[in-house]
Amino acid sequence: MSAAHSAALAALNTGNFEMISAACDEIELEVGFMDSDWPYLLHLLGYLVKSDLVAARFLWKRIPDSAKQVNPELTVAWEVTKRMWNGEYEGIYSLLQAEKWSSDIKPMINALLESNRKHVLQLLSKAYTTISVAEAAVFLGLSQQEAVQVTAGVGWSVDPTNPECLVVRPLSEDKGESIPEQNLHQLTEYVVHLEA
Repeated sequence: MSAAHSAALAALNTGNFEMISAACDEIELEVGFMDSDWPYLLHLLGYLVKSDLVAARFLWKRIPDSAKQVNPELTVAWEVTKRMWNGEYEGIYSLLQAEKWSSDIKPMINALLESNRKHVLQLLSKAYTTISVAEAAVFLGLSQQEAVQVTAGVGWSVDPTNPECLVVRPLSEDKGESIPEQNLHQLTEYVVHLEA
């Protein structure tokens, strides 16, 4: 078993799916190539969990055709990548939920579904002030009832004037630490003093 395969399986077993692609990338840079035992599926899914579609596309180009042909799950994961790239949300969920994933990959697929829904909720909260329940359900890959429940969990509510629409509340984004205005003022004075 290759070092990449061992690292990917360790991250998979601990549920640290975001680390799978980073571990594989690091080992690929150290070794300089991907051997026949490379965990291509885990590497690709690791990028998808992190919504790093550019890296996923470049990985696909590096995967040998022989590996693409022998692993049907890898081919489905690539189809999911293409749908994510094109914003075909209904296709993403139908592919992920229809495929009979192997038992060791299933927890990662569930994490991918969840991370994609969070990403879509962020996009919807930036783009809409109200959205129909039916549209939200399509974007989230859920039934209309489930979509109402999930969106209620992030503070959205059913529009009292139109029960078929949801009132969208902007989701907070973690933008890291901000510099308090007083500290910024002191820093500015210090820089001005240094330049004088």
